[in-house]
Parts: sequence; structure tokens; C-alpha cells
Amino acid sequence: MKAQQSILDQAQQGNAAAIGRLMQAPLSAKGITVNTHIKNGCLQVNLVADTCPPKNASLSFIKNGITHLNPQGVRAVRIDGYQTGSSTPSWISRINLGSNGDDLASAPSGDLYRDRLPNNPRAGIGKKLLIALGLAGLILLGIWAAMALTNTNSKTPTSPTEEVLEP
Repeated sequence: MKAQQSILDQAQQGNAAAIGRLMQAPLSAKGITVNTHIKNGCLQVNLVADTCPPKNASLSFIKNGITHLNPQGVRAVRIDGYQTGSSTPSWISRINLGSNGDDLASAPSGDLYRDRLPNNPRAGIGKKLLIALGLAGLILLGIWAAMALTNTNSKTPTSPTEEVLEP
């Protein structure tokens, strides 16, 4: 009992390992592994399972737990859902903890770098460039496919050859 109280006290003081141990107990029964660390007041929670952890149930569990725990120094929680063996999360969500209540923000896995962009008007330029390069790649792929089809259709058909195998 005293060890459990100590973990709870550590978690309330903002200890990421203690917070992770508190989350791990109920989630391990569901086959989910929890990894936690804190960086710049943001608690990073990585959930890993053989099949990606369910997003809504995971967010509800973590939001309720963090709200009741109220860890010192934690201003936000970022939750990433991973399938075992994948280095890219299947989903990412963020819970901002503030005096006005919780603000739950969510990003699909395609928006992985949203948090890394600077918060200025020119930040959108990088996204626009990435979209333009992607479109250019698709156009080039279409041209290549059209050329490949043209080349295969222009060849004269050949009759199949018989292969003789020696014993």
C-alpha cells in the first residue's frame, strides 16, 4: 500500500515513469504497452499493441486519468497509438490542460509534423511546397505509366516458345 501511495505521489508531482506505471496496470490486460516521458511540459504517451490501440477508448481513459491525477508541470499530453513493429503512429492526439478546462485536439497520422512547424505565417509555405512536389511526382508517374503502356502495345506479339528441360 505504501509503495502504491509513493507511485501516486510521484505521478502527481509530474514523474513520467510513475504516470506510465499507473496507466500500464489497466492497459496491460488489454495487451497495450505504455511508454511515457515529459518534454517541455508535455507528457508524451506512446501506446503500443499488436493491433493499434483504439483511439477513442484510449483518449477517454487517459483524459479521465490525467484530469483526476492533475500532475504538476504537465500542461499538455500527446498520445500516439502504434501497432507493434511500426515506427510511425497510426494516430496522434493531444490534450491541452489549461485553466479553462481540457482542449482535446486530434491529428491523423498523415499530419505527423504539425507540432514541429513554427507558429508563423510562413509555416504554410513548407506544406504548400510538399503538396506541389507530391503532385509533380504523381504527374511524372502518370507520364511514365503512359509511356510504358505505349511501348508494350507497339511491340509485335510473339508466339510462346517451348522450353525443353534436359533430365
